Amino acid sequence: MGGATDPSARPEEVEAVASALPEGRLVVLPGGHELGLVSSPEARAEAVGGFLDP
Repeated sequence: MGGATDPSARPEEVEAVASALPEGRLVVLPGGHELGLVSSPEARAEAVGGFLDP
């Protein structure tokens, strides 16, 4: 999971990690950044919930 504007983990870098994992998935939060956990908790909760309960 990453933010579209996160300078510390750009979406293409996060995609490389996700694609290297057997069950990896990438979720990019629009406008999200390194503080996305705080600034968009609902979006993160939805993404994690979808991963845990496919």
